[in-house]
Amino acid sequence: MGSSAHAVSNGEDAVKEIESLADETLKLLGLSRTIKVRK
Repeated sequence: MGSSAHAVSNGEDAVKEIESLADETLKLLGLSRTIKVRK
């Protein structure tokens, strides 16, 4: 029981990390897209 609950919390942490990485990637893509448009 405790080990499965631990796995769930680790999974949630992984999801948060992936979401923050996705946010950063989208920001970088958005910035690069606007830079290309300005050129």
